[in-house]
Amino acid sequence: MSLLFRISVLGLVFFCLINCSGKTTRNKEELSFPEKSPREFSGVKKNIVNKQAKFLGKIIDSQQLQENGLYFYYSGYDCGNCVQKGFEIIRNLSEAGVSTIPIAFQTNIGQDQIYYDFKDRIYIDQGDYLHDNFSFIPTPFFMITDEALRVVDIYIVQNIDGDTDSLSFFTNQRIKVNR
Repeated sequence: MSLLFRISVLGLVFFCLINCSGKTTRNKEELSFPEKSPREFSGVKKNIVNKQAKFLGKIIDSQQLQENGLYFYYSGYDCGNCVQKGFEIIRNLSEAGVSTIPIAFQTNIGQDQIYYDFKDRIYIDQGDYLHDNFSFIPTPFFMITDEALRVVDIYIVQNIDGDTDSLSFFTNQRIKVNR
C-alpha cells in the first residue's frame, strides 16, 4: 500500500476519534417535550368536533356503537403514564355506570390488558381509520359521539399532576355520555 493511502486512513481514524469522542447523549431538556394543558388543544378540538366518526363502524360492531358514545383511543407509542391515566379514568367511569370502549392502534392489546390491568375488550384499529378521517389528533384521548356518530367533544389525556380538567370534562358531559 502506498504511503499516501496509509496516511489518509490514519488521518480519517484520528479525525473520527476526535469528533466522535464528545458527549453522545443529549441532556434531558433536549429530549423532553413541553406539556400542554388540555385547553391548549382547542385548535385540534375545533377541527374534530362536529365531524362524523362513521369509521368506528369498521372497528366496533353495530350493537356496541348503539349502546355507547364514549371511546378511549390510544397508540402503542403513547406516553405509558398517559395511557395508564386513561385506563384509570375508564375504571372510575365504569364504577359510576358509564361504559367506555377502548380502541388501540399500533400496539399489542394482550400485553396492554396485562400491563394496564384491564380485563375488558380492547378494540384494535388495524386500518388506522382514525388518522385517515381526522388527520392529526394527539393520542391518547377520549371521544364522545352522539347517536349519529358525530363527535360531540374530545378530551386529550396528559400526564399532568393535579389535573382537574378530566374530572370537569366528564362531569360536564355526563348527560351526553349516558344516552
